[in-house]
Amino acid sequence: MSSSYNRFDESYTAAVRRSLATFHENLSKGRLQDNGPLFTKDVQWNFDGSLLISRQSAITTLQAVVNGIFDDAEASDLYLIVDGGVGAVLFELRGTPSVPQTGPFAGLDVVPGAPLNVRSAELMVYNEEALVEQINTIDPLALLQSQLTGASEAPPYDSTFTRPANSQTSSAYRDMLRRRMVALHENVNSGQASRNAEMADEGVEVVSTGRVSEKGRDAFVQLVSSHNAGQGAFLNKVFHDGYTLADGHLGAIDYVWQAAQESAYMGIAADQSKSVRMRGMLFLEFNEEGLIVKATDVSDESVIGTQLNLTGPFLYP
Repeated sequence: MSSSYNRFDESYTAAVRRSLATFHENLSKGRLQDNGPLFTKDVQWNFDGSLLISRQSAITTLQAVVNGIFDDAEASDLYLIVDGGVGAVLFELRGTPSVPQTGPFAGLDVVPGAPLNVRSAELMVYNEEALVEQINTIDPLALLQSQLTGASEAPPYDSTFTRPANSQTSSAYRDMLRRRMVALHENVNSGQASRNAEMADEGVEVVSTGRVSEKGRDAFVQLVSSHNAGQGAFLNKVFHDGYTLADGHLGAIDYVWQAAQESAYMGIAADQSKSVRMRGMLFLEFNEEGLIVKATDVSDESVIGTQLNLTGPFLYP
């Protein structure tokens, strides 16, 4: 899928990049209302499956979520990727529930003082004036819930991290990256997932949603296939890629996989008449030869149970 406004001149790209970087800077400074001017009046925001329409609705909801539980919410961008009129962000979301907070929040029995640290993803589509007209946000809600309720411990914040330098590359190189990214899920869908090993460096680093880090081509092949998603109950996944972005030596794939339930999942009996969809984003670092040296996936497995139990909405634009 290409951008609705496919423009590559330097001034436009710079404006999109500034907007993309400003969004989480405002969140970290507690100035969520300052994000309003970044959006079109009728912006559409798929916020973890809930569809928000209009600038005011987007800001009001974000303020309720962030300010409703955190005094110190911060978002640190790990990757900023811009391709034409589309931007993708991999970011680390951190915060500590307010000490006075008692009782449930968003249905969770929150443990005051239990730190949160998860990696999330956002895709923003811009119009010709470099205003955001569509946003897709993916938070790993299952992991977030586990940390907020004290069931699992948040990893420590690495204050020494710096975003990788991403020097610009030729259009021919970026076209090569796009072709290789498109081929990844095409190989999975055609039953040739093992061919994806050829596109990765031998020592490729692989990071899953749960922050588990592995190395090697076998781990990379499994990550691209979402092999572990669904705990073996959804083996025949079919992938549909949305936006595929290339920027310098970085790439991002916005994808959805769909599969029927073939075996029991979290106590829910197998029912092949039921099929689920899960959205994710895959972020990639490439070397000069165009081989993938690092792959990071962000997805939210909690949507599987939501769809099987029909307990809530899960929307795709």
